[in-house]
Amino acid sequence: MEEINPLFLDSDCMVSLKRPTNESQGNDNVTESQSNDSINKNQLETSEKSKKDRIKCPECNRYTAENNEQLTRHIRKQHRGENPYQCYMCDYSTYNSVVFEEHIRIHKGIKPFTCKYCPHSSASKRNLQKHELIHRPDNPLKCHKCHYIARHQKGLDWHSRKFHDKNDDDKCQYCNKVFTSASGLAKHLSVTKKCDECDYVSCSKHLIDLHGVKKHGWLKIDKAKKPNGFECAECSWSSSSKLKIMLHLVHHPNQTVNESFLDVSILRKYGIME
Repeated sequence: MEEINPLFLDSDCMVSLKRPTNESQGNDNVTESQSNDSINKNQLETSEKSKKDRIKCPECNRYTAENNEQLTRHIRKQHRGENPYQCYMCDYSTYNSVVFEEHIRIHKGIKPFTCKYCPHSSASKRNLQKHELIHRPDNPLKCHKCHYIARHQKGLDWHSRKFHDKNDDDKCQYCNKVFTSASGLAKHLSVTKKCDECDYVSCSKHLIDLHGVKKHGWLKIDKAKKPNGFECAECSWSSSSKLKIMLHLVHHPNQTVNESFLDVSILRKYGIME
């Protein structure tokens, strides 16, 4: 087709030539607007469909859950006040079965989740993930003078002052403990103990007792020999706390216990002790 030179056309022809161009641009805008409207419509339909798929709480008509398990947990916790999972070794209870399994693993000493970078292991996968954050190369809480890693900035500052910026002026003359400030040392020395048989003075009763055993022949006090004391027959661990003893017997159950002091019937009930 022969090309037309616009120089040989009058003004009316020029207008007629330009008109189709404006119409085509208008058609393009209409098409683009229609496509945008269809996209928005599809997004709204998808959003409404996902809302319809969620399960509504019959109690409060506000909460919606993705599945029946989430809805059951919500009703038990918020509307019934129930914790169906009750620990048989302590007073702990929860509505979450996963958290309950982690709690039981703590009692039994089971730690199936092991750190990729160190020998640390945990009964909880979530706690292990928190622990592994300390091994990241850009950890700001790692001491630049040793391998120590702190949990928070205050702990790192305390470590640096205690082990790398030592000041003998803040050191206790009795137990050689180094304090991070003069006020900490003054508080430590505010209460001192004196030996009943000589002029010896110390900052703690423990050091006084050690002094008495060495210098004056005092009898050493054995915590396990107390009337309400317990000493493990398998590992010689000792305590007078009933709760700690019960937890310890979960690991070393093959021994006899003074039942006038400690009731172990619950351990027998669940087959932990004979």
